[in-house]
Amino acid sequence: MKKLFLFMLAMGWLAGFGQEERKLWLGYLDKVARPVMSALAEDRLKELMPVVLSRRIDNAESRSKVTYLEAWGRLLSGIGPWLNGEGGTKEEVALREQYRQWAVKAVKNSVDPAAKDYMVWSGGQPLVDASFFALGLVRCPWLWEHLDAKVRGQVVDALKVTRGTVPVYSNWILFSAMVETFFCKYGMEYDAVRVEYAMREFFEHWYLGDGTFSDGMAYHDDYYNSYVIQPYLMEILRVMGMVRGGGVAGRYERYAERMERIARRYAEIQERAVNADGSFSVTGRSIAYRCGAFHQLAEASLMGQLPSAVSVGQVRGALAAVMQKTLGAAGTFTDKGWLAIGLYGHQENLADSYITGGSLYLCSEVFLPLGLGESDRFWSAPASPWTAVKVWGGMDSVRADHALDVVDVRPYRLVWADEFNKDGRPDSTNWRYEHGFVRNHEAQFYQQENAWVEGGRLIIEGRKDAKGYTSSSLLTKGLRSWKYGRFEMRAKIDVSSGIWPAFWTLGEKGEWPSNGEIDIMEYYRGMLLANIATGTDKRYKAFWFSKRFSVDSLGGGPGRGVDWAAQWHVWRMDWDEERIRLSVDDKVLQEVSMSELENRDGKGVNPFKQPHYIILNLALGGDNGGDLTKTVFPRRYEVDYVRVYQRE
Repeated sequence: MKKLFLFMLAMGWLAGFGQEERKLWLGYLDKVARPVMSALAEDRLKELMPVVLSRRIDNAESRSKVTYLEAWGRLLSGIGPWLNGEGGTKEEVALREQYRQWAVKAVKNSVDPAAKDYMVWSGGQPLVDASFFALGLVRCPWLWEHLDAKVRGQVVDALKVTRGTVPVYSNWILFSAMVETFFCKYGMEYDAVRVEYAMREFFEHWYLGDGTFSDGMAYHDDYYNSYVIQPYLMEILRVMGMVRGGGVAGRYERYAERMERIARRYAEIQERAVNADGSFSVTGRSIAYRCGAFHQLAEASLMGQLPSAVSVGQVRGALAAVMQKTLGAAGTFTDKGWLAIGLYGHQENLADSYITGGSLYLCSEVFLPLGLGESDRFWSAPASPWTAVKVWGGMDSVRADHALDVVDVRPYRLVWADEFNKDGRPDSTNWRYEHGFVRNHEAQFYQQENAWVEGGRLIIEGRKDAKGYTSSSLLTKGLRSWKYGRFEMRAKIDVSSGIWPAFWTLGEKGEWPSNGEIDIMEYYRGMLLANIATGTDKRYKAFWFSKRFSVDSLGGGPGRGVDWAAQWHVWRMDWDEERIRLSVDDKVLQEVSMSELENRDGKGVNPFKQPHYIILNLALGGDNGGDLTKTVFPRRYEVDYVRVYQRE
């Protein structure tokens, strides 16, 4: 009976989740953030926010001055992805708009020497919280883009002040690295040595194994892998991976691949650490950061790096349980809405010697998944009990836990490529052609004459002539196929009405869709798609994992989609035993665990555990392509290269 009660209690948490759960998360975000954001926007934070210090404070005078930057920087880093997002219910849109207005004013007041709320930016603790402020701006390009030129300059000046502080030889070296990462992200000169130093120390000297880093030379049994270390490493590597000039992206690629495996393992550890009631072990010196102890699990959710062993539904439930446990207890907030010291209510003895009222706002890191749109699988996936609920509820569905003994750092090597460097017909040892009218009631007749190599690129041309509409579709079927690896294409697509280019794969064995389809790049009707399809128990009916992104949302800007399409972009699939991830220009568009990709026909077949071949085609019109009547032909899909890498 007790087991049943525990299970029902947890499922009570889960029953209302989905859209209602997001509403609950937003309610807590608003409760935590409103006092700080509204006061700072009015230039009254120092007037209204009480100075609360640990009973064992090490330097009352200094800590009192920096508590405001602590609250502001940490809060911004947690809510930044949500501020950067779009959409939601009308209530969420209105709430985000209010916070955006406050955020713009808050940044101004925090960096303007003439403002009453001008922050202290020099010194030891300010380096820490300036880095959280920088992280918030890294996570929220919208905010940086909406600051006027004067304020941007003041932000840069404030962050440069932190360079005068030599960080402690611990996780603090990441604080200096994050400030430089901000400069790098927004195209400014940055000190690459500070970034390099942090990367080398953590990956070459401080990784202990089983998904865990030491904090400097010594291991501490606390939550700093989550508070700081792993989220910072993940964000820094993400930004550096986008820097193509000077070989920066390639320089850190081996660290990024290693970090992904480490992050997945540590996220698994974090999920297992959440007890059935949302509580967790009270260990470590910064436990007053409350649900900030699960910063890494929230970051892994935001970045799509959850392990295959746990579902997004159970992670969502676990984080919500922690949130309500640590923010919902009586005494957590003062009568004016400010956070009080404690973990479960007001517990002043839990504060170490450096804790102030501002320190507590690291708890806002739990809100990171709100940066994922409401249609993202994190929010739309079915609710599921997390590991502790399953085990202590008497369920027998949890497998034994296994350590990550060895991090796979085998580099990728190029196993096949077509660089399209020889003019004429595409290489016949790589490509075959589809012929005629093939699928989706498309308007074009496929023929090989519409594809050729010229000037170092493959050109697939859609035409309208005496034959009607014609185009070309190239495929490696029967010539080349691969199981797992990195598939990459650099191309320029046409976004005219009715144009439907694609870069995709199909499994060698089985009838569609039970052979598996992966749309690494697909475009039509103003939308870029990233799709994965499995079979169902009905012939020719697919089960889709589909993500759609307007071209404007990818950088074209309102009404400027053609500008984006006129540029070259790199589409990539990373496919291994654990997951399939699809991206463009290093922006992750879709990620699905291999554990979710069995055909829905009850036979237990996963069509993505077999070799797949590549297809490049330019479709016209048809079921999804759109109206062709106003499009002027010819139209071109141009490909610079297609490459396949596999691990050695």
